[in-house]
Amino acid sequence: MGIGYDLTISGFRDGGDAAAVRQAARLILEMLGCARLSVDFSVMSIREARRLNRRFRGKTYAAGVLSFPMPTPAPGGPAGEVLICPSSAARQAARAGISRRRRLVQLATHGALHVLGYRHDDADSTRMMRALERAAGRRRRV
Repeated sequence: MGIGYDLTISGFRDGGDAAAVRQAARLILEMLGCARLSVDFSVMSIREARRLNRRFRGKTYAAGVLSFPMPTPAPGGPAGEVLICPSSAARQAARAGISRRRRLVQLATHGALHVLGYRHDDADSTRMMRALERAAGRRRRV
């Protein structure tokens, strides 16, 4: 699989969750032909998710995922960091009627896309990002 990217997955208590996040990240990076970059995926607590979401996005709720892309990643260097809150993911999954792990995978995909520069600030960019998320979801089910 290795195209030349480096993934760091840390803080997940469940090894299956960590493996699922790694697989989701690999898939989206390979789909987009990314090479020679690194992305870190880490866990944040619900308290951290609320504090960081307030600080960086002005939102008062605990985010399920927050992404921090590097301004201009150098080849082989870090593209950014994705923080995932498993507690928020579990709540979101229950509301959506899906498994917690499936929601973690969706959040990892979403966060990776943000690190790679994809946004959902307007209708066109939202359509593009959602199309990539759906395509990744279809490929995971194959």
